[in-house]
Amino acid sequence: MAKFVPIFLLTILFITTKSCWASSILVPISVYLFQLISIVNDSTLYFDEIEFIYTLPLIIQVLIILYLIRIKLSIYLEAVDLKKEMEEKMSKSQNIKY
Repeated sequence: MAKFVPIFLLTILFITTKSCWASSILVPISVYLFQLISIVNDSTLYFDEIEFIYTLPLIIQVLIILYLIRIKLSIYLEAVDLKKEMEEKMSKSQNIKY
């Protein structure tokens, strides 16, 4: 659970943030994925040590899925921002006396 919880929280943060630094969250996600895979793999003698080449295909697939989810959700996040902006403009226009 100590490896899964940070992956879960960082994934949620990556998906919901719309800042330009969102791609930097992928680095800790990939590190935690490496560590999680090494724990699940019974053939390793030492935890947190695994060959990079073995996990690279899995990491690439996970990152592609995360980007696709983020692209899908970004449309909804932009819609919420647009709705807030329109509500602010409408409330300002109602406050103006003719």
